[in-house]
Amino acid sequence: MSRSRSPPKDMRGRWKDKISQLHPFLGARVEGVDLAEVTKEEILSTFAPLLEGDPSCLPELPTVRALGNLTSDVALHRGATPELNQMGTEWHTDGCGITGLFAAQVPGGGEVKRTTIWANGYHAWEILDDQMKQKALEMKLHFGPKHTMEASVAEIYRRGGRMSPNGLKLMELVAKEQLTAEELRRREEQTNPRRYLPFHGSPVRRHPFTKRHTLWTMPVFLESGEGMTVEEARDSLEQVLLPGTSRLAAYVHEWSPGDFVLWDNRSTLHSATEVTDAPQLMYQAFLRTKTPMGPAGEDM
Repeated sequence: MSRSRSPPKDMRGRWKDKISQLHPFLGARVEGVDLAEVTKEEILSTFAPLLEGDPSCLPELPTVRALGNLTSDVALHRGATPELNQMGTEWHTDGCGITGLFAAQVPGGGEVKRTTIWANGYHAWEILDDQMKQKALEMKLHFGPKHTMEASVAEIYRRGGRMSPNGLKLMELVAKEQLTAEELRRREEQTNPRRYLPFHGSPVRRHPFTKRHTLWTMPVFLESGEGMTVEEARDSLEQVLLPGTSRLAAYVHEWSPGDFVLWDNRSTLHSATEVTDAPQLMYQAFLRTKTPMGPAGEDM
C-alpha cells in the first residue's frame, strides 16, 4: 500500500511528470509509486482498527479488509473471508476520513471490467441552483438502521435491501422476517447510534480542513426527514444528489491489478457498481482521522 507521507522536496520535480488528471472534476493518477516498500508495522500504525470479529479482516493485518468473491485467489485471502457487495450502485460518503482501496486481483482485458465510481462533493454542491441549495441547507434528516439492519451494505443486500438504479434512494426495505431476534433487537433499539449521529441534519457540510462546503450523506440509511414523509425525504435527498453524481459529473475507474486509490470521504461521494462473476479481490483500509465535519456556514 502507498505511503501517506510526501516525497522529499528534491523529488517533487520528478513527480510532476508522473501525475496526470483523471477527470475534469476530480482525481489524479500518480505513476511509479513502489507499494512493496510499506511494512506491516506502517500499515498497523497508519490505518484504523476495524470491527472486531469481522471475518473479512486479515488476521495478520486487522486494519485491512478483504473485499471480493470466493473464486478469487485463495492465497490473497490471507486467512480472511472476503465480503462480496452485490448491491450495485449505492452512492454514499463514509464516516471516516481517508479510505484506501487496493486491487489485488481484478478481471484483466476483454469486455469484463471491475469499476468503482467517484464524484466530487464540492462540485456536487456548487452546481446546485440557489433554490436547491437552500432546500438542502434546510433539510433535517435522520439516519439509522430502521429500514435496513445494523450491518454492512453487502449484508443488507443479502437480506433483501435494494437501492434505486441511480443508487440514490432505498427502494426495498429489509423485512423483519429476514432478521434474527437479536438483529431485530439491535435495529429497534438503535444499539450503534455513533455510526449515524454525524450524518443527522443537512447533507451540506463544511470540510474540517479546506473549509469548503460539500455534500456528505448516506442515502441507504436514511430513516426520516423533519416535516416530510419517508418517501418525500428520500425523493428530496435524491434531487439534491442527482446533479453531482450524474454520468458527466462522476469518474468511473476501471481497475487494473496493483491500482491503489486513496480518497477523502469528507469531500468525495463514491459507489460500487454491479459485480461480475470474474475472480476479484480488493484490500480496503481507513486512515486514522478523527477530525469531524463542520456544519454548513453562512458564507456560501
